[in-house]
Amino acid sequence: MVMRRASMVTRRPSGARGFLPRDLGGLVLWLRSDLGITLNAGNVSAWADQSGNGNNATQGTAAKQPAYVASDAGYGGRPTLSFASASAQLMTLAANLPAQPFTAYVVGESTSGAAQQEFFGDATNNVTLFWTGTVWGVFAGAGFNSANATRTKQAFATVFNGVSSSLYINASSAAAATGNAGASNPAGGEAIGGEAGPTANALNGKIAELAVYSGAHTASQVRTMFSYFASMYAGAWS
Repeated sequence: MVMRRASMVTRRPSGARGFLPRDLGGLVLWLRSDLGITLNAGNVSAWADQSGNGNNATQGTAAKQPAYVASDAGYGGRPTLSFASASAQLMTLAANLPAQPFTAYVVGESTSGAAQQEFFGDATNNVTLFWTGTVWGVFAGAGFNSANATRTKQAFATVFNGVSSSLYINASSAAAATGNAGASNPAGGEAIGGEAGPTANALNGKIAELAVYSGAHTASQVRTMFSYFASMYAGAWS
């Protein structure tokens, strides 16, 4: 029997201390690909929550662990986690995301596929930011879609607030789409890279960073986060 040793990857940001997601109040979950990563033969078995709330993401089954890309040229040379939908790769969170209103940010992409793919989701109410198969959309019991059909690296901000929800994509002011996302709240387990229960709707793509806040963020707060993501991942999002 060959024993595989898990290793922890934790990198310190270079340069002077600038804005970090924890500088905004209400942070309940923060996962960043260069912090708190535990590796198992090149795959990610644990992803430590940097918010201080201990809502860590884990995956004990080796085949379902996303691959760790230590230096991704598409993300300014920073790491990413690469999820393969064919293997239903996802990571389960220790606790559910907060009740509405809440705001979720993701830097990532869908690398291929016409099928529905979720950045995060649960096994009950399916509160999610997802690729519909053709465009990006939001769902929490009801839903609405944007007109954005670009699968490559983008920054997303989703304000889950019932009938007045918003989806921002690579924009500093105007929302890419607004509408009724539904009144459901996260329940029944929560996962990153798909749904906590079904193997369907798994992400075939990458995630570099994910942050979730209680409360509905304003356009000004979204601009602040997008400026941070632009500086981190060489994106034109500030």
